[in-house]
Amino acid sequence: MKVNQSAEMLTTLSLIGSSTGTLKVTELINEGGLHWLIPSSIVLLVSSLESSSVDKVAYQDYQDYQLKAYDLTQGSAGKSVVLEGTDPKRRMAILVTDAKEYSIRISQLPDAAEQPEAPFIKEAVSFEGRTIVVPDINALADHLYGTTS
Repeated sequence: MKVNQSAEMLTTLSLIGSSTGTLKVTELINEGGLHWLIPSSIVLLVSSLESSSVDKVAYQDYQDYQLKAYDLTQGSAGKSVVLEGTDPKRRMAILVTDAKEYSIRISQLPDAAEQPEAPFIKEAVSFEGRTIVVPDINALADHLYGTTS
């Protein structure tokens, strides 16, 4: 196992509650497209958007930072979800139709039968009979802010 993969595995395992064996995840809902599933621990804020401003959102103010926004819905977003980054300057806002939090066991997320082609996908999983993607948040941050050295 590569060092990077090992570090990712330790991070993933640390997100699982040691007493319950569950993982809190947030589903970022994209009506008409692929939904994303992310650890709830990286969600900093979920807020509603005014419908008149959805197509104009390129940045989201959060604390002392102006975060870049990624519109998962391509113009039909109802909420903004602010995600933690590798440092405060790489936090981002994901524009979604809605967001729901679940407490699940990791065994409830088997690999999906087919892996869809879409930007920033790490892998696809089957969740409640649907294919949902686990995004590569670092690749998205690199896309929004440029790669770090």
